[in-house]
Amino acid sequence: MNLWGPIGVAWFEMRRSFTPGRLLLWLLMAGFPVMLISLVRLLEDRQPPDEAFTLVLFGLIVRVSCVMGLLLWATPVISSEIEGRTWLYVVSRPTGSRSMVLGKFLVAILWAISAGVMATSVAVPASGISEPWRLWWVLCFLVVLGSLAYGAMLSLIGALVQKRAMVVAIIYLVFIEGLISIIPASINRLTVGYRLLGLLTHWMGLRREDDFRLEMLFGTAGPLFNVTVLLGYTGLLLLLAIFRVRLGGYLTASED
Repeated sequence: MNLWGPIGVAWFEMRRSFTPGRLLLWLLMAGFPVMLISLVRLLEDRQPPDEAFTLVLFGLIVRVSCVMGLLLWATPVISSEIEGRTWLYVVSRPTGSRSMVLGKFLVAILWAISAGVMATSVAVPASGISEPWRLWWVLCFLVVLGSLAYGAMLSLIGALVQKRAMVVAIIYLVFIEGLISIIPASINRLTVGYRLLGLLTHWMGLRREDDFRLEMLFGTAGPLFNVTVLLGYTGLLLLLAIFRVRLGGYLTASED
């Protein structure tokens, strides 16, 4: 596999994405968790439990800030090219569609991971938690894994749905990753959020083996299994996105 194509696309997209609007969005993504944590510390008379802050930071950084960035950067993988009238040029190049999917995926996760790591580096010390270094590396690791998995899923949605891909992606995130992932039932094991939460509770010592409902919510699988599932999930979804894009058949502006 020739890696120069995706790297070239990623380099071009990264340079093009350094605009005032995207930089402001990046600052909002990184600053949103910090602002909320600071407000909690300011309004609360006493320090909330470490477990509460751990789950709140996980939700704000991994499942809100990073996902919102990926929603804006990974989902328009096809629609942005068609709207910019560059789609025909992309598909006319050897491995052009594959390079475009992988290159844009790389750019999306770089933006999301950098914002997530920055938010973690500021919000964790601001939270006053008793083990800041442990929580910092756990959240940073989950930021990377979550960005890979969610970015692959949103790239696939963008490849499958030409119009209103953003709407479909929001519905998926709200109902599948938002609601189903926190339902204590077997179906939540199909979500990315379930695997990430399982890793968080294991590494931060939040798991309680004597509570069946918590076992269903957090999971009992080991970290190695959850990490393998997430990486396999990312690879499979990216392959499906590439396969769909290579099939073509999208309506271009001239055909509407």
